[in-house]
Amino acid sequence: MRRAAGRGRRGGGLVIETLGQLAFGAGAGTRHLLDGWSDPEDGFTWAVGNRARFTLPVEGDRQAGGRLMLELDLNPFAPPGSLRGQRLTVLAGGVPVFEQRVVGEGTLGIIVPDAAWPADGLLVVTLLMPDACRPVDAGFGADGRVLGFMLRSAALRRVESRPALRRTLPPLGLAQHLPAPRLGEAFRLLTGMPSADMLAGCESLGHNCEFGVAQRHFGAEPLGLLRFSGITLPDLLRGVERRFAGAGDPDQLEVLVADGVRREFMVRDRLNRFSLHTLRFEDEAEAGQVRREAQRHLGFLQRMFAETLAGGEKLFVFARAGQTLEAQARPLLARLRAHGPNALLFVTEGDAHPPGTVEELDHGLFRGWTDRMAPQEDVGSSNLPAWLSNCANARRLWSVQRSSA
Repeated sequence: MRRAAGRGRRGGGLVIETLGQLAFGAGAGTRHLLDGWSDPEDGFTWAVGNRARFTLPVEGDRQAGGRLMLELDLNPFAPPGSLRGQRLTVLAGGVPVFEQRVVGEGTLGIIVPDAAWPADGLLVVTLLMPDACRPVDAGFGADGRVLGFMLRSAALRRVESRPALRRTLPPLGLAQHLPAPRLGEAFRLLTGMPSADMLAGCESLGHNCEFGVAQRHFGAEPLGLLRFSGITLPDLLRGVERRFAGAGDPDQLEVLVADGVRREFMVRDRLNRFSLHTLRFEDEAEAGQVRREAQRHLGFLQRMFAETLAGGEKLFVFARAGQTLEAQARPLLARLRAHGPNALLFVTEGDAHPPGTVEELDHGLFRGWTDRMAPQEDVGSSNLPAWLSNCANARRLWSVQRSSA
């Protein structure tokens, strides 16, 4: 396993210092694996059984300030029709720091208390996996291992220490049945701000086009690199870290044609691993023309994205189907704030709060709630009152945070 410690990163914003880092997989070595592991594979290692432990070498001065965040890049074994993710408990230095059900791949960012700092320079991390199961028992191949989580990397980072008050704002009370124009008028009467102006101050981080379409419902048409794009959360983390450098490189652009009554050209950026709509169709353009247009357009949008990251004025918004955990949003927030004083609203499905409720989780981190995300085939059918309320409430809480700071 590789170790890289003591490295700081600054992109015109706040420093994130890496205190220790490990890579799991074939060729990386096994000296930091204690128990509960299968043989390393290409780029990852499976944690097997109900418990797995490893040591994470840590260097640095604990008295330097900030908070510790343990990042685990992993995903659970969950065969179709068997499990919806897996429950996971994480202990750092024997201290319980995380207990949630994890669905899908991605990186968890777990705040670690000072008490977990290892005196001997080796942080012992324990994974408890009560839902680990054998693929063969689930009718998924012939693998007889009891698989818990696939781990790709682990890191301990120092992040800023500016805790928030963890306030909660209720929904604005906008009626569900109103069409978008009347919703916009009701919003203006409630808040004194045009809905288009409020939503134009938000920058979509993609996953799909739902939020970009919601903005359009209210007349907000901000230019954004990921507004009408599709991207996974792991690729989003990598892209934000690099500010999506190289977007528009003609050697990395792939032009595809989507099925439909009118076949739309889609463009995929292979370097940054996202795809986007072009609103250009086979009956009106040719692939070479679309490629040239996309090259210029993406290069321009990437420069705008880098400027937005540095400016710290727009509220970044991320949403995906299902529930997104606070620990899944924290690594994204850390990468946004490495470039500037940015804020992140992530919207999750669930019934823990009424749609449009926003919780303040940390400085610059807000969780909004909705009862449903729009289906992929009809992204225009989202809960528009919830989107208005989530964005307005998060911007209000962020404004208070900045005024206090």
